[in-house]
Amino acid sequence: MKKIVVALVALLVVTSGFSQKVYRKAQWGVSETKTSGSQITRLEGENKVVIITNVGYQSQLQLIEELKAKKKEGKVGGDRYKSQMSEYKTKSQGGMVYLYLERPEPSESNTQNFKVRITDESGNVIQDKQMRTQDGKMNRDGSAYKNDGTVFVKAPLTTSFIVEVIEQTPDGEKVYKFKVSL
Repeated sequence: MKKIVVALVALLVVTSGFSQKVYRKAQWGVSETKTSGSQITRLEGENKVVIITNVGYQSQLQLIEELKAKKKEGKVGGDRYKSQMSEYKTKSQGGMVYLYLERPEPSESNTQNFKVRITDESGNVIQDKQMRTQDGKMNRDGSAYKNDGTVFVKAPLTTSFIVEVIEQTPDGEKVYKFKVSL
């Protein structure tokens, strides 16, 4: 029985770690669902060739299990392990939202242009975060500038929720909405 539980936890960690790469894919249309730690449905804001705005999500349990697996593999240890574990337990009781961006110009890919708002399905705000300044980096193929960021969700989440990515542009705000199903 113990071997089965260990195998299931390992599978969960491998699956969630692998699935986080899903949110980097450009092919994600409105009403389409991807699996990235949880099922995420794009509700608003389509991707274009070099204008990509996607999110991913991991629960607190998934974050902790992934960290434990990294420790077991020797990829993290000591003070770094303790620090990350403490951070996950205190700052991410609701998990972590990942933001991934690609834009044609470096100034457009700076995360300071983006706010992440987490709401319940009724629209009540759970958390708002203005992303801090971070310059984008050129993609390997030179087609666009990429960037990413994370949001520690402070409040425990027990039901599905909405993630809004609000981009401040010279022409006004653009909103990208996603439903994360728990």
